[in-house]
Amino acid sequence: MSAPTTTTAAAPSPTNAAGTSANRPHPSPTDPATTRVIDATSPDATDPDATSPNGTGTADPAAAPPAPGEVDVHEALDVPAFRRLLRPDRLRWSAGELRDLTRSTALDLAAPLLRLARYVPAQRWWARLALTEGVEVWLLTWMPGQGTEPHDHGGAAGSFTVLAGEVREDYRYPKGPVRAATRRVGDALGFGAGRAHQVRNTGARDAVTVHAYSPPLVPTREYRSLADIPDRIAALPAPARRSTASEEPSRSPGVLAPAPLRAVHASVLGK
Repeated sequence: MSAPTTTTAAAPSPTNAAGTSANRPHPSPTDPATTRVIDATSPDATDPDATSPNGTGTADPAAAPPAPGEVDVHEALDVPAFRRLLRPDRLRWSAGELRDLTRSTALDLAAPLLRLARYVPAQRWWARLALTEGVEVWLLTWMPGQGTEPHDHGGAAGSFTVLAGEVREDYRYPKGPVRAATRRVGDALGFGAGRAHQVRNTGARDAVTVHAYSPPLVPTREYRSLADIPDRIAALPAPARRSTASEEPSRSPGVLAPAPLRAVHASVLGK
């Protein structure tokens, strides 16, 4: 069994970091009639307790969750409809709640999401849409042939909904077989901590997906293949939240506060 590696996402930003990618024609928005909920009863799919940190690894200390009640929202999605979905009072989201969040975000905000989406031939593109103490929400695009390495989410529960196009997901629970499914427009799934997967666009058109994770900002672990995941997927610690002005600072000296929300893209982000 190969040893997994830990990947920490860079601080996100609202415009393409490369600054050179063309804005390709947007796919058609989601048709609400096609929305389906899948994987809701798979192992660990609704077990939020499985995400308590007890493993090893570190997350980016500069990317700490907001203080209680605070919400960081991408300027393109800073509308009441989206803020209502984010529930800043909720500190831990179950897989089912995350599934509902990404599904509602994709359905209710399809037009601004597709306007925000960019397509970068050299590598996948993504933008963080929101961050609270309990959840992070992302928009990802997948050009044909683009995909992730096999990875888990470090003990975080997760979800994604397909907004446009389709992606192939290969996934595995510890000690179980590798399974595969094609996730099409409107498909929404939630999964718990005990799961690893690989997502790729094996089709002929661009795809767009909305993702959410709780707790937020937990590092991912990559594997050589899904056959290499351990019998138990250990959780990795999430960064401590940042303090408010009325609280004693909880960060170590020299640790910077999170940068404003921006869009980023890089060669590897296990979403």
